[in-house]
Parts: sequence; structure tokens; C-alpha cells
Amino acid sequence: MPKDISLKQIRMPFETEIREYERIFKISMTSNVKLVDTIVKYVVKHRGKGLRPLLVIMAAKLVGKPVENTYIIASTIELLHTASLVHETILKLFQIKRLL
Repeated sequence: MPKDISLKQIRMPFETEIREYERIFKISMTSNVKLVDTIVKYVVKHRGKGLRPLLVIMAAKLVGKPVENTYIIASTIELLHTASLVHETILKLFQIKRLL
């Protein structure tokens, strides 16, 4: 029976690409608006496992070599996912406020 493999082991061959993605993601997550920048820093600090960007990088490697647009697409997908989570949280807070 095969040994279970961890996400860390899956990510290992892609560390260079993951670092480049993270660099571009952090740049795209900056704002001149202080409140927005504070929220963004919190989101970046507490984000998840990075599975979606990893899948984009892996797909790019299947057809060649990741290029700058690969990292931009991975960042965009992660930003959309993050925005949907923030939106969902805000809606839940409004629902709770209505009940009070």
C-alpha cells in the first residue's frame, strides 16, 4: 500500500515557482487606502494552503514553463477566492446583526 503524501511533499518540486507567485501576489495585494491595506495584510497573513495557485503552476509546467502570466493568473484566482470569502463573511455578519 502506498504511503500517504503530504501537501508539503507535493509543493517541494515547485518551490521556485511558488516563491515567484507569492512575490507577485503580495505586490498585487497592496493598497494606498490604509483600511484596505490593513485588511489585505491580515488576509495575506492568514491565507490557506495555496492549493489553487499550486494547481495553476502545475498546469503551466505540464505544457511548458511557467511565465509571468502564470503567476498573474494564479494571483487573480487567489484574489477572487479571497474576495468571495470576505464577501461571505460580511453577509454573515449582516445576518447576525439583523437578528440582534
